[in-house]
Order: sequence, then structure tokens, then C-alpha cells
Amino acid sequence: MKKIVIAESAGFCFGVSRSVRMAEDALKSGRCWCLGQLIHNGDVMGELSAKGLQVIYSPEELPCGERVLIRAHGASEADYAALSRRGGEIIDATCPYVGQIHKIVRKAELAGRQTVVIGDASHPEVIAICGWCRNALVFSDASQLGEWLSADPKNPALPLTIVAQTTQTADNIDKCKNKIKKMCTNAEIFDTICCATSTRQEEAARLAAECSAMVVIGGRNSANSVHLAELCLEKCPNTQFIEKASELDAERLENAETIGVTAGASVPGWIIKEVLETMSDEVIIKENPAEEIATAEQNEEAVAVFKAEEPAAAEKAEPTFDEMLEDSLKTIYNGEKVSGVVVAITPTEVSVDIGTKYSGFIPASEFEES
Repeated sequence: MKKIVIAESAGFCFGVSRSVRMAEDALKSGRCWCLGQLIHNGDVMGELSAKGLQVIYSPEELPCGERVLIRAHGASEADYAALSRRGGEIIDATCPYVGQIHKIVRKAELAGRQTVVIGDASHPEVIAICGWCRNALVFSDASQLGEWLSADPKNPALPLTIVAQTTQTADNIDKCKNKIKKMCTNAEIFDTICCATSTRQEEAARLAAECSAMVVIGGRNSANSVHLAELCLEKCPNTQFIEKASELDAERLENAETIGVTAGASVPGWIIKEVLETMSDEVIIKENPAEEIATAEQNEEAVAVFKAEEPAAAEKAEPTFDEMLEDSLKTIYNGEKVSGVVVAITPTEVSVDIGTKYSGFIPASEFEES
């Protein structure tokens, strides 16, 4: 019997799950618009479209007075202002990790520092980040960064604030950090890869190294899914990158004893389930209670769930993004009373910093008028 091993981190991440939930909640009360594709998954977008979500690609396309969603990848400061002028409600579904980067580069701008973004200049997340500061520089890798630093003797001495697209690979960011440490004299580096991305990449690489075949599920226009496929291909030559079950090449799995499966952050559990059912009629799939990922029932001969090992403790370096967010990290339990700081108020919810890596969100409906 073939053994199918599913990465525990496969499927929706917190930011995507939150964005989709906010869209579905908004659509319960009628038609809503979205500035750009909410997430990079055609099937999910198709479902939301059927419920009344309409995509626009500039604020000027929004009919006056209509509600509009900000996509998970975020939007520029200018876009927020333009949407506000249209007079409708703005529902901000920006991933909180991305929102933190906006705050970092905005603060750097006010301090007179030069923002440097490591990522894909054409990706909507990076475009939005650059929209919170002036004249941001974007480099895809250490080679491009090094060329710019070497182009002018003044560049290495500039006050630089370096952030990364949240879905970048740790290896690429490490190379950029090493380049900066060797050449720059006034740089601050924020490790803005989100922890879910790091965990997903670590699990995928280790799983691929242990399997004779690998299946990566995700959109071809999804940065985190593409990176997953690249990482898996390095470890396992027999890697398939598919968007849905119909694209699976079963012949490539015939001689594989152990098959690994992972999925990008924008892949819903039902798509993962369809792929697994296509791979083997003997595997019975059960939805995760949180409906964020699909896992298998307890049939250890056929299916296992793979989890990345905890990383070894490293020496303390300069403060990083995760350290800033997690220095005061604590576990929050249902029913526990905690103190928080209100960081944002919208017509639909109040965002509260509760000292964890995620903000708390309180629906406006839960507040009583006084």
C-alpha cells in the first residue's frame, strides 16, 4: 500500500482564512466589491463571485457609496484615500502580517530612512508596501541588492530599513542579510517572512527529502505556492505542481512508495481533499474542524500527517520582525481576560493588540450603545 504523507501546514493560513471569512460575512448583506483579487485562488474567487463579490482594479472603478474590501495583500495609502472619497464602507481584509510591514516602512519614511523591499516588484503585496513610503527600492535577491550597493560608494552608508515580502524563502532572505551585514553601516533588518510561511516551507522541504514523489497544490500566480514547488523540486525531482485534482498525473505516482502532499496558503481544504481522493480510493479524508486544512482519518498504513521539527535555538542577533511581534507572546485561552490596546476602528470591527502575533478583532455588533 502506498503511503501518503500530508504536511500539517497545508492549506489556508490565518491571513487568507481571515480575508475569506470577512468577504463571506460582508456578502451576507448583499453585493460587495474588492480592490484586486482577494486571494490568489481561482476556485475560491469563483465561489465568492457567485455570492456577489465583484473585483475592481482601481479605486475609480468603485461605484460611489458601495462597500469595498481591501484584499489580503493590502493596498497603498493612496488607494485607501481614493476609496474613502468614493463614500462607501471600507472593509480592511489585509493580512495582519502585511499590515505590520506597512507600519514599519511608514515609520522608516517619517524617520528619513530609505526603505528596501526584498521581493517581487510586480506582486500586489510588494506594490502595496511601497505605497506606504516614498521611493522604495525593490530587489528580488542578494545579487540585485549587491549590485545597487556597489553602484555608488554612498549607498552602503545610507540609513536603510530592509523588509521582505511575507512569502519570500528564508534562504533568499538569509543571503540578503549576509550581504547587508558585510557592506552596510547603517541598516536595520526586519525578518518579515510570516511564521506560517516559514513553517510551511520547512515542512515542505523536509517532507520532499523523505518522499519518492511530491504533490504541491496551489495557484500558479500565488507567490507562496510557487516557492513551495521550487523548494520541493530541489529535494524531490518527481514533484508535481497542480492547481486542482484534474491536473494530477497519476502515472508519475505509480512507482512511488511514499507520496508527500502540501498546499499553498490560498488553497481551501476541499481542494486538498479532492486531490487526495483522486490519488487513492483507499484514503478516506476528513475535514479539519476549523475548515482550514484537509487531513486524513486515522489510517496510519495509508496516511500520515507531517509536522516540521522545532528549530534549534539560535544566538540572539539584531531585533527582527518576529521578535518584535513575539517578544511578549503568550498563549490566550477561551474565557481568559486579557488587556489590549485598540489599534484600529472600522464601521464593522475594532482591532485590538493583545500582545500576541495576531491582533484581536471584535465585531461592532458586540458593542452596546451607551
